[in-house]
Amino acid sequence: MQPNIKVGATASIGICILIIGCVLGWYGFPVIIDNMLEKSMVLTPSSESLEGWQAPTDKVDVFMQFIMFNVTNAEAVIARGEKPMLQEVGPFSYRESRRRVNLSWSEDGARLTYSEHLSYAFDPETSAPGVDEDTSIVTVNAPMLMLQELVASLPLSMILSGLVSATMGPQLRRPFVSVPVRQLLFDGSPVPALKSLLRLPGTGAILDGLCGRGLCGSPRDLERLKNGRFPSMMYNNSLDGPYTIDTGKNDIDRFTRVESYKGKSSLDYWGSSYCNMLNGTDGITYPPHMERKDRIFIFNKDLCRSIYLDYERDVEYFGISTRRYVPARAVLEEPAVNPDNKCFCAPEDHCLRAGALSLSPCQFGAPIVASTPHFYNGDPSYLEAVDGLAPDKRYHETFIDIEPLTGLALNGGKKIQINIDLERFGSLDGMERLPPVLFPVMYTNETAVVNSALAAEFRDRLQRPLSLVAAARWLLVALGSALLLLAGLMYLRRHSHPTTKAGQCPLQ
Repeated sequence: MQPNIKVGATASIGICILIIGCVLGWYGFPVIIDNMLEKSMVLTPSSESLEGWQAPTDKVDVFMQFIMFNVTNAEAVIARGEKPMLQEVGPFSYRESRRRVNLSWSEDGARLTYSEHLSYAFDPETSAPGVDEDTSIVTVNAPMLMLQELVASLPLSMILSGLVSATMGPQLRRPFVSVPVRQLLFDGSPVPALKSLLRLPGTGAILDGLCGRGLCGSPRDLERLKNGRFPSMMYNNSLDGPYTIDTGKNDIDRFTRVESYKGKSSLDYWGSSYCNMLNGTDGITYPPHMERKDRIFIFNKDLCRSIYLDYERDVEYFGISTRRYVPARAVLEEPAVNPDNKCFCAPEDHCLRAGALSLSPCQFGAPIVASTPHFYNGDPSYLEAVDGLAPDKRYHETFIDIEPLTGLALNGGKKIQINIDLERFGSLDGMERLPPVLFPVMYTNETAVVNSALAAEFRDRLQRPLSLVAAARWLLVALGSALLLLAGLMYLRRHSHPTTKAGQCPLQ
């Protein structure tokens, strides 16, 4: 082969390999992998992702931890209106089990409707030492306060108040009570003499009023109430929904986005269509291809609204690169600073300060307020109204660590504090010294952690092939570049040492 032909062939092969490496490495392979990933993620009756989505807690350890606030100076608060002193007790940790049931796809496969079965089992190993479900705490006697407030608002309240006082006696004016955690969370709080009270003639209005405030939301709740127990804060072995979500078939960016909840495409709790919107997923699954600039939207049924999280920083988890997202302060900012939150005021002329959200509209008027734990990132006045709180980003901020290519959440903690708004009870007889504060009852820390074995499986199934693709890409680029360099050296060598023409004698 002639030298010029050799140089040209080497250069041509090098250019071809370089082009193939660039095209396949930066476009072809990624597109192929993305298509394979998206196809496997779409929720169909036979898709790879369905089993993990349907039973998300089978492989991932999910715990619901309850940290209770024990009142250590209840008598001083009652007698002299002193600032409540709170002591954390817990966590009381429960292993959480979720399963999506009653699955039904739309005809075109773009929508999936289901209900979610949720149960909890107490886990001593991940709970605080020395606590169990029978551990008692002193907390606000919310059932008694709500009963008094209800009776005072009914027709013939003077007569009914007399019946209530005669039946319940001095305990009616006890704003604090010692109660086992099991009763507070799951079994329902016993109200002494309530069963006898509801059997008296003329007290049907009290039962009707309690039911009108959402305390008879299920046959089980009604039965508990008739037997002298207020409904619990949590439900065990419960069925929630139905939800309708996007399967990702037509647009993978809408993967598992909530389209409707309990048959409605929007909520009806708040003062505008904006605040009633259903935005985002249920907070367990997310679309793939997450970018740092992306804002994550989640429909949080516990808060009765949608919220959003923003990128904070990169985090490595068992050797897997993830991105951490946290709630923006604007989510619970006071309306004077963030006017978008004006429609969350309940009632409209009573807006809470930063870090708090009234749940009264979705809790049948109950004086329940959600906040960040220890009022983290909240208005200082809430923190200053009680003793014993110390907000700390490490323990009290909600976060989610997401692997950006797949949208898989590898680590996270959803944290919500439940408070009772005592301001509305100050006018009740005997409650004049009750401080008008947001009174912390407990906060929850729902954690989901992918263990090392599952992380290793994830690396083997996804990241290792991606590493091989990256290696092949750079190998092709290196080989093509080497051939081009070789061709260049061959060309320089030939032209730096010209050959003698035939029949020509060199000069002497």
